Amino acid sequence: MNDVVEVNVFLTNIEDSNDLTPEHIKYFGELKPARTAVAVKELPYGSDIEIKCVAVQSSR
Repeated sequence: MNDVVEVNVFLTNIEDSNDLTPEHIKYFGELKPARTAVAVKELPYGSDIEIKCVAVQSSR
């Protein structure tokens, strides 16, 4: 989770975005990757939400 730099959330009901912030804090804490929430007409397989994360692993 420390390597996540971007989170994109696709929602069929934009009002569900109100529930995102507490969950975002729960999983990422003080780490604040960029986040975008977008309303879409529909998602595959009848899903209500789709989340795409981008992570970059630093060289060690």
